[in-house]
Amino acid sequence: AIAVFSLWNTILPFTQPLTDHEGMDICWFACLYLTAAYIRKYPEDFKLQRWMYFLFFALSSLLVFVLGKGLLLADSFIGKLGGYAKNFYPYNSFFILFASVCLFIFVVKAGEKKCPNWIAKTVLFAAQGTFGVYLLHEHSLLRYLWPKWFNVEAVSKTPLFIPHLLGTILAIFIVGITIDFVRRLIFGLFQNTKKKNA
Repeated sequence: AIAVFSLWNTILPFTQPLTDHEGMDICWFACLYLTAAYIRKYPEDFKLQRWMYFLFFALSSLLVFVLGKGLLLADSFIGKLGGYAKNFYPYNSFFILFASVCLFIFVVKAGEKKCPNWIAKTVLFAAQGTFGVYLLHEHSLLRYLWPKWFNVEAVSKTPLFIPHLLGTILAIFIVGITIDFVRRLIFGLFQNTKKKNA
């Protein structure tokens, strides 16, 4: 399944055997589900040190950026390469999948060891709001507005692109988590009021 829905589409994007929805369909969800299930059932297959998984995550993420930008640069001189450049960014890109799996295994292995209580609480707090962040920034009324608010287009071809990108992501994440936290507080108040009146 990974070979058909990810590896094939990444290497030969214009010859995929099945319709490609860039990882936004039930087929890719099933692939991810089975991948996570395998990691959970056979953790002994992942014997590398946890820092190596983080290293692979970082290298794969960097490779996505370098290949994408490199092909866009080459496209400006040669032409006909822009389609290939965009192919490294979809959810079902093999490099995105590999980076995600490595990061997931790194977090799982890190959880096997004791960590300071404040770190655990911070991670749990952020995890509770992650889905809310996704729903917020992908909302149809907002998904095309926040790039304008953060002036992404103006810095996309400057040396400030990387720090601006990281800062934008962090800002959206913090705002999203804060909004979701307020939502949970309000919902909690209504639930408590309902219980008292019952």
